[in-house]
Amino acid sequence: MNARRQVAAVVFLVIGIAPLTAQPRASAWHGRAQALVRADSIDAALRTLTAEVRVAGTPAQTRTAAWVIGRFRQWGVAADSDVYEVWLPHARRAALRWRGAWLPLAEPPLPGDTQTALPAYPSAAGYSAPGGVRAPVVYVHFGLPEDYRRLDSLGVDVRGRIVLVRYGRAFRGIKVREAERRGAAAVLLYSDPQEDGNARGPVVPVGPWRPPQSLQRGSVYNGAGDPTTPFRPSRPGTRRAPLDSAEVPRLPVLVLPATAARALLADLGGPEAPRDWQGALDAPYRLGPSADSAEVVVEDDRDARPWKRVVNTLARFPGRAYPREQVLLGAHRDAWGPGAADNASGTAVVMEVGRVLARLWRAGWRPARTVVLATWDAEEWGLIGSTEFVEGDSAALFRHAVAYLNLDVVATGASFGAGGDPVLRPLLRSAAARVPAPTGGGSLLALWQRQTGQRQPPMEDPGGGSDFEPFYNHLGIPHLDWGFAGPYGVYHSRYDTYDWLRRFGDPDLERHVAAARLGLELVLALADTAVWPYDFGELARTVAGEIESLARAAPTLALGPLRAALDTLRAADQAFRAATARPLRGAAAQARVNAELLAAQRQFVRPEGLPGAPWTRSLLFAADPDNGYATLALPGVRLALRRGDAVAAQRELDDLAMRLRAAAAALRRASAALRRPTPPRRAGPSSRP
Repeated sequence: MNARRQVAAVVFLVIGIAPLTAQPRASAWHGRAQALVRADSIDAALRTLTAEVRVAGTPAQTRTAAWVIGRFRQWGVAADSDVYEVWLPHARRAALRWRGAWLPLAEPPLPGDTQTALPAYPSAAGYSAPGGVRAPVVYVHFGLPEDYRRLDSLGVDVRGRIVLVRYGRAFRGIKVREAERRGAAAVLLYSDPQEDGNARGPVVPVGPWRPPQSLQRGSVYNGAGDPTTPFRPSRPGTRRAPLDSAEVPRLPVLVLPATAARALLADLGGPEAPRDWQGALDAPYRLGPSADSAEVVVEDDRDARPWKRVVNTLARFPGRAYPREQVLLGAHRDAWGPGAADNASGTAVVMEVGRVLARLWRAGWRPARTVVLATWDAEEWGLIGSTEFVEGDSAALFRHAVAYLNLDVVATGASFGAGGDPVLRPLLRSAAARVPAPTGGGSLLALWQRQTGQRQPPMEDPGGGSDFEPFYNHLGIPHLDWGFAGPYGVYHSRYDTYDWLRRFGDPDLERHVAAARLGLELVLALADTAVWPYDFGELARTVAGEIESLARAAPTLALGPLRAALDTLRAADQAFRAATARPLRGAAAQARVNAELLAAQRQFVRPEGLPGAPWTRSLLFAADPDNGYATLALPGVRLALRRGDAVAAQRELDDLAMRLRAAAAALRRASAALRRPTPPRRAGPSSRP
């Protein structure tokens, strides 16, 4: 526990200590926990959370933190706030003038859905620069490097011009970064109906897709955490980087509805856009530049009150045997509007898990490890709340966090999916086998198998875009996330309401119930299993697939040592699996085993980070810096190849082979500890993350 976070400490009476098991298995607590999950409890949380617009740094968002803390305390759980002071300028005005008229940018309320009439954040992107720009407009497709190269080949220059950019294929911040590199004067981001509008199906209020008057808000900051305090928690009095060195955009950025984009395209002029650049708007898609100039205006409060309070909430169930070891479950609480799917859904499920665990606590359950339930603030602006928390306690988390479980957009449809670190994937699949499917007819795992047509459904590798990033990409802490997906056209709009969620995302909330039950299964398994449930065989299989992909992409690389190191890790994992079938030989052996498992898992974290990206320390998976959302497997190798540096790529491969061998050695030591009692010794990675 970090005293700086002012988390209330409560001394609980320990009612008996049940023996720990060597392998994850369902106990009586698991079945009891599942039976306690209630849809009406989740519904009540959703209604409360969506009653206000929860933009980070506003009084409304601070009120939701107080409400969450109050609910946990009513249940008898130690809970408190975790507060930071961050640089978070809010837009005051955003406007676009075209051909003598100010285009309508506000999303009109919908009859019958009162939440669509709540106050809306202006149509400027988060962390847009303020300013006024008058310039011709150029259409640049998705605004990615390959699009600008194509414009170069067509003789279209964007320097000093306003670029019209479609959402899709990459994080919006990457699009703004590329526009700035190309010398654009301002950026207009819009949602084309081809991606999430009427080209996909019926739009709100009839269907789930985005209506033409809707816009997608969002941050265009490509970093994580407060831009003024990299690597440090943003507490009052913290040393801050100068604002002119903060890695935020230097040009104004508006977000537009399709109706405004259509007005621009209709009069753009210039050559016709390539066929594969055409969208679904009823307008000619031309490249420009326009004969007329558009005027972009963004005003914000950075000169008046740019510093905002960001408030996480933390609830704790103290561990009885290993209180320093932590299992964390979290969801972001902030939103750009009512935010029902994104992310009242995740917050409501975290709270339901907490309510059920509180019931178990009153019945006598005591976790072996400390369980932390978090709701994060300012995720939508750049993973700020979770990153500040991690940066403020990085050494302890690096050495003692068993896993981080993340819930972000729990249910927008019926298709189940999951992702995360390979070492935890078998645990999730086994937990899903114990959770009833929301539709009936077997387990959640069986539903997943039917939907994917695979006995072992694929899981997504860690990438970017949510609060697992500081835990996994920065510290290498294994993570999992899960949810139900479907047509979701109201992302980051004022139409992501409770009504939309109950009509289209999860009408009876059974998907939320299943997500909560799965979360409980995972938390209980991770908190009470004697041996940390890491599966290095799954990790080896995943890395082997990436090696074969590398072999095809770069046939001149010497991959033999890496393949041999993988074989060594597989053999060590098989021996460890066999050893865990035997009873544990006392607490000392258990401590030694878990220390070696930690050492094995954290081998794939480099303290100094990746070349050119020191904040990213994971060597197995990371967010692609040229996409923002997508996964980049073996990022050190891939980025070196992207730079055309084959020598550096080989050096990264050799380093990875060394780390695989070191992980195998740690597993062999863990197997030895299971075979004979030995006094615990200090093992594991450096305490410096």
